[in-house]
Amino acid sequence: MLVNQDRSEEALPLARWAVALAPWSPNALDTLALALAGTGACEEARQAEHRALEFIQEEGAPELEQLLRQRIAGLEDGTLCVTSPPDT
Repeated sequence: MLVNQDRSEEALPLARWAVALAPWSPNALDTLALALAGTGACEEARQAEHRALEFIQEEGAPELEQLLRQRIAGLEDGTLCVTSPPDT
């Protein structure tokens, strides 16, 4: 996956497309959040991760809920979000 390879700029349009196709998908929203975080769009990433969390809570998946809560905390404290986009 591109976001896991520090290729967030490339991943971002694909992640946006995935969310456009399946806006109810926590996996698509989580991927979008990670791509946004990797490009420095921290607030938008946090919002996408919160939407993913809402869907996970409806599904009743406690392990995934915990992971998303950790990611939200990382977005809020700045450890998960790139403050300046990586050099290309």
